[in-house]
Amino acid sequence: MKELSYNSGVMFDEATHAYTMHGKRLSGVTSLLHEVLHLGIYPDADEYVKQVSIPTAGRYGTCVHKAIEAWEESGLEACNYQQDTMTTRDYGSVTLPPLDVTRELRNYIAAKSGRSTLVWEYIVTDGRQFASAIDLVWDDADGVSLVDIKTNNLDAFPSGRSGFNEYVRWQLSIYAYMFEKQEGIKVKNIYCFWTHNYKSKGEVPSELVMLERVPDELVARLLNDTDVIDTPAGFVYEYKGEPLVASVPAAVTSDLQVPHDIVDTIAEFLTLEQKVKTMKAKLREEMEKAGVSKWVNDRFTATIGKPSTRTSFDADALKADNPEIYQRYLVTKDVAPSFRITLKNKTMNLNKILLIGHVGRDPETIAGDFVKFSLATTERGYEKDGVQIPDRTTWHDIEARGQQARFAQNYIKQGDMVFVEGKLYKQDVMTSGGQRTYTKVYAYTIELIKKKESTNLTT
Repeated sequence: MKELSYNSGVMFDEATHAYTMHGKRLSGVTSLLHEVLHLGIYPDADEYVKQVSIPTAGRYGTCVHKAIEAWEESGLEACNYQQDTMTTRDYGSVTLPPLDVTRELRNYIAAKSGRSTLVWEYIVTDGRQFASAIDLVWDDADGVSLVDIKTNNLDAFPSGRSGFNEYVRWQLSIYAYMFEKQEGIKVKNIYCFWTHNYKSKGEVPSELVMLERVPDELVARLLNDTDVIDTPAGFVYEYKGEPLVASVPAAVTSDLQVPHDIVDTIAEFLTLEQKVKTMKAKLREEMEKAGVSKWVNDRFTATIGKPSTRTSFDADALKADNPEIYQRYLVTKDVAPSFRITLKNKTMNLNKILLIGHVGRDPETIAGDFVKFSLATTERGYEKDGVQIPDRTTWHDIEARGQQARFAQNYIKQGDMVFVEGKLYKQDVMTSGGQRTYTKVYAYTIELIKKKESTNLTT
């Protein structure tokens, strides 16, 4: 029987699901995979799915975990869980039905097939930024095997089974890497025990899948090249290394692996292209209603051309009336293979904001290389129906970290014009008047603009 150190130095608070070490909060591994590799996320989930469906599925998974843990500890089948309620932001109180996970537990016992369990819920850490609990550590002849219990509905999982396997493979590979560094014991195999209660079919299928480890070199790069900043709104992640080739399953039904930044950039462009086409049609409609053929503003010029006629050659008519002449003048040429990308006909979630404006105050250092400052963007006034609409200024709270924060600290001051690209996030703050929600911008890119290039942009 292997002897483990039980000395990660990490404390786990089950109520808040938070890991701390020497007073510092540590990020979990699954959050790292979501935010950096974009594995295991549900980009198309609506609010009901986020607030009701996913937490309900999470409760089911928790009950299965607890039943397996109780059996490992005592050999008893503690599988029945009472009805519960859950409070949601938009859907009120939701009733969670009672659960019986006896069949899930017995599936696990059968899959384990007499293997010896060393420990369950064993915490590992990289000693710097990350920590997580391994569901099960099994004894093995030449080392140990790590097991993660999953209860996901694979029909709804992003990229299906291939996406699920890639997500769990990375998760367990990181656990194995940290376990070997912490314990000095070789991890021989990594397993996923998967089971799910398909109520409509009355079945509880399960399987024990042995996964191939991600090379330690890639795992080390992911852990070492990612900076994690603990902000009031939660952890923020910045990966500074080279692309990880084994990151994301292809977005099509093939085995091709495509880095996620390529997929994201193309999808964003196609989405914006569709939006521009729609807005152009609306703008033309407005111009035609007003009898305007040319409209000029400080951002672009729109022009409706004059009606005209065009003469073309009717090849189909020639082919029908004079097929011999048509065939005589046919020319065959080699054509390079085409390449086409089509956006799927579904709603795409995109959180992106572009700003150009003036800095309202010098960047303020919050902690280490995490800074914040205010930015003012001004939309120029215009005249409508004889009424002069005044300029409108909007203030934005900007936050940045890492390289962008250091740039802001060293080169940006009050009054400077800057370009900011980032994403929006909301922060709830409890005040004397109750809870207030603030919208802020987390900046990916900050650039200083020369005065002669002055403009204002908000998208």
